[in-house]
Amino acid sequence: MDNYRQIITESEDAAKDHDEEAGRFAALLDNQQRVCDEEQVSYDTATASRDSDLEILGRLRTYMQENVATLENYMLERVN
Repeated sequence: MDNYRQIITESEDAAKDHDEEAGRFAALLDNQQRVCDEEQVSYDTATASRDSDLEILGRLRTYMQENVATLENYMLERVN
């Protein structure tokens, strides 16, 4: 009978340890999810900023392509 009580006690202790470990893993998972979410927000913000910069640079490139001849003519007239 003592043997069964010992087995039950050991099983209860093992279950308690398992619950504590499961809690630690849940906390680690929550922390990792929070960190990943923060990194995703930073990435999305940086991407939006780059996209905005690229859009402005693209407009500048188009403007310069369309108007560089006019600028060259203006400068040549001023030099001559």
